[in-house]
Amino acid sequence: MAKILVTYDMFREGFTELESNYDVTFPEGRDFTYEEVLEMIPEYDVLCSMFDFPVNKELVDHAPNLKLVATTRWVIII
Repeated sequence: MAKILVTYDMFREGFTELESNYDVTFPEGRDFTYEEVLEMIPEYDVLCSMFDFPVNKELVDHAPNLKLVATTRWVIII
């Protein structure tokens, strides 16, 4: 089963379907720090982060199983 690492604390309703098909890890009550993600990333296939999270060469080099990086940005139209 593919493993997904979500770097930010958010509403999980949008991930319900993913959680039924994949092993999804979320932070509890706060966002993961860069150092925490760097430590965890080797075992994950997908990284889902906010647009301001630094996905750089160091992080990718520590992620031998990484197949996808998904970046989320919220847009609010009033």
